[in-house]
Amino acid sequence: MNISMTKTTHPGKLPPAGQLGFGSVFTDHMFLMDYTDQEGWHNARIVPFGPISISPAASVLHYGTEVFEGLKAYRRPDGAVQLFRPWENVARLNRSCDRLGLPRIDENDGLQAIRELVKTDADWVPSEPGTSLYIRPFLYSTDPTLALHGVHEATFAIILSPSGSYFSDGLKPVPIMVETEDVRAVRGGTGEAKCGGNYAAANRAGDKAMEKGYSQVLWLDGVQRKYVEEGGGMNVMFKIAGTVVTPMLTGSILPGITRKSCIELLKSWGIPVEERLLSVDELFEAAKQLQVPYDLVKYVHDHKKLPVVNFAAGSNDADFHFSERDYLYDRAVFKYGFGLLQELFCDEQRDYPGPCQLFTFSDNYVFMYRREHDLILRHELVQPVPVYLEESVTSRLELDLAL
Repeated sequence: MNISMTKTTHPGKLPPAGQLGFGSVFTDHMFLMDYTDQEGWHNARIVPFGPISISPAASVLHYGTEVFEGLKAYRRPDGAVQLFRPWENVARLNRSCDRLGLPRIDENDGLQAIRELVKTDADWVPSEPGTSLYIRPFLYSTDPTLALHGVHEATFAIILSPSGSYFSDGLKPVPIMVETEDVRAVRGGTGEAKCGGNYAAANRAGDKAMEKGYSQVLWLDGVQRKYVEEGGGMNVMFKIAGTVVTPMLTGSILPGITRKSCIELLKSWGIPVEERLLSVDELFEAAKQLQVPYDLVKYVHDHKKLPVVNFAAGSNDADFHFSERDYLYDRAVFKYGFGLLQELFCDEQRDYPGPCQLFTFSDNYVFMYRREHDLILRHELVQPVPVYLEESVTSRLELDLAL
């Protein structure tokens, strides 16, 4: 694919890490490519970041015909830039396109577009612990008509945003509200696609959760309203009686790329993993079996709140507190600012403040601790750079795509 280049004449500057936040600062350039039935995908170009011209009648504005992805580029300790399994994002984008009736892109072209844009704006990749360059590919219909029909014109775009933590509280515990009224998706719908409508429909529950002091919503299934599905912006996993359990992919859950990676890693370490239906009641029962303090179990049950840790950001020499009660579990030293998996322990010898072990995965930030007897051992699986991983793990997961 040939990509034309128009450089900005007014380059910006990467702000200090403390001013980044999430998704509010953008780099100098963006990628655009057009589609028509007659020409297919054409006119691939990198241009200065700016407004996009679109017809007021464009079907995306009226019928939500769009899909998107989210991945990150990281600054390695040696100064190079690294991506985490970007081909998985491009493949998932195409699956979302299939569900929304949008034209697929060639996966090699999608990877090339991501790499070339990140190379162009490589100076915007921050290096501070807990920071990254967020990459947002998105694809939408531009048909200038109000008629309901298939997509005949579309645009594929990519923008970049240097970012810190997704959550304003950073590494503090993320209180989650179990949503019992609204539902995110049902089987046969668009739940397994990454499309804007899924997130727009979640706004009401998210706003309600924020008003009550929670940071995220834990969604239940849309039929029986009792099976855990996923968080508002992440997949979830629980460790129950030595087995890591995560909700099975039923068609209403987004198949997370970090989720997939963690399952592969856990299995490679010999840790049992189950993908199955998991009810809230089972979590409460697991808490009792693990001898979690009764008052805490009752609190979780009464308040529909699971105390969890935000894994969306890492930082060097960060203290982890796993509940509002200041339970200091262990001192986490994230040598390179982000990693692959950190496992929380429900240990009946410890006052661990949770109904069971809970994993939350967001934007490839995950960490792992392993318990051997009375010792807590940290797995230093750092950023997806082959030199820092066992060769077998690297070859099995193909974690890196160096720029």
